Amino acid sequence: MVPWVSLAGLLGFGLLAYAQVGHWPLYSRPDPKDVSLAGLQIGGGLTLLVFLSALVSLIAMAAISFFTLCTVAERRSLVHPSSSRALYLFGIGGLGLYVFLLTLGAHMNWLMD
Repeated sequence: MVPWVSLAGLLGFGLLAYAQVGHWPLYSRPDPKDVSLAGLQIGGGLTLLVFLSALVSLIAMAAISFFTLCTVAERRSLVHPSSSRALYLFGIGGLGLYVFLLTLGAHMNWLMD
């Protein structure tokens, strides 16, 4: 779930910038630090939050990978309900991390501005 929440935060930040300038954020249009909400400059904090969420997503996926490995090794079967649930969580988390990192990569030049 963590990668999906991170993706939602990144896209929400982009949508907030879109609502303010009328186009999807590009390099220096608008500067991420200039994004505001109700008159408060929140762009810098949101940029930091996006980068921290990337780190948390990677740590969460490492934990899920470890949990999946332990569960499958303990059950010695991929078809056991616990193993199947662990593999399902790993798949959903892995897909979320992949989509988040692709989106983050596409917007990296804007965020690093």
